[in-house]
Amino acid sequence: MSWPLKPDIAVTARDIAPQPDSPDGIQPVRSRNMHAFQGAAQGIESARAAIVLIAAVLVIFWRLVLRAIVMIIAIAVMVLVGSGAIALLQSMHR
Repeated sequence: MSWPLKPDIAVTARDIAPQPDSPDGIQPVRSRNMHAFQGAAQGIESARAAIVLIAAVLVIFWRLVLRAIVMIIAIAVMVLVGSGAIALLQSMHR
């Protein structure tokens, strides 16, 4: 064979020789383009995984921030209600 082969592609006699199970007796030889598509697909999957991870972190972060804001508002309301109740009780005893 005169073309340079990549080390991960192994061409055997079965790939080149006609096969009796195919209708015309010709078996397609694997192409190097398949590896390029596979690499692109892996890159897309990696990018998708990174985007999903970033989205998950953002959702968790904002849920925690909103929970903290609600807790601060709840504490402020309890303090205001408590101080109002204390003020009412003090004014009733005068």
